[in-house]
Amino acid sequence: MATATRLADPYQGDMTVIESRRLVSHVVTVLAKGWSEQVVADALATDVAGLDSVAAGLIGRMMELMATPVQPDQHRVREAVD
Repeated sequence: MATATRLADPYQGDMTVIESRRLVSHVVTVLAKGWSEQVVADALATDVAGLDSVAAGLIGRMMELMATPVQPDQHRVREAVD
């Protein structure tokens, strides 16, 4: 939960409490599914300026990650092979 809160924190300024809690909840789910912190951070950071609603856009991005099979971390794959 702390990691999810830290990752979502920079984007919560203009969100309602409900939107903020929903975003954090979705980030928790994505991390629990196996996505790395870096992938989640990158998805959250991708051009939020063009979104009509930052909350809806970021929550939507997390929902896309939830629906996508987790990709293997290439660094870990290389370490296991070496």
